Amino acid sequence: MSLFDQEVNRLMSPTWWVMLLRGLAAIAAGILLVFQTNITLMIIVLFLGGYLLVGGIFAIVGAFLHRQADPRWWLDVVIGVLGVLAGIFVLLNPSETLQMAPELIVYILAAVVLITGVLEISKALTGGKGGSPNWSGVALGVLYIVSAGCLLLLPNMAIGIIFYAFSIVLIFIGLILVYYAFTLRR
Repeated sequence: MSLFDQEVNRLMSPTWWVMLLRGLAAIAAGILLVFQTNITLMIIVLFLGGYLLVGGIFAIVGAFLHRQADPRWWLDVVIGVLGVLAGIFVLLNPSETLQMAPELIVYILAAVVLITGVLEISKALTGGKGGSPNWSGVALGVLYIVSAGCLLLLPNMAIGIIFYAFSIVLIFIGLILVYYAFTLRR
């Protein structure tokens, strides 16, 4: 199904304004992230805390409701308790969470990029067609590893780049949604 599928457009056209509001909200969020960074991030952190708390409670309730059907129901209880505890921590300590979260994201990203680089090199050295190493794959893997090193050595710069890239993506998605809303309106 394409974004501009005629049948979908016909079904969604009466509610084109919902798509418009979603697009405007994404644009506003992207702009707020750039110009009102601290306030926007604090709101996101508080929503995250609320989500973790409510999600944890639902996981616990669901585990108890399904305990006879699921022999590992207690795992959902553990997951739910962890969610509740994380939610409470975030809601009681939003400033500390706000300071920890960006660095944690950069370290997770660095780990993923590093592992990807190692796997890319491993795949390239095992040989492609004809059994010879794929040197462009090795070069790509090395670039991944260097990128991971940069993320680890310069986490604050990486946070800024990721942050502004996310803002740009939000604005771009918002513009696409606004365009789509006006397409639906026709």
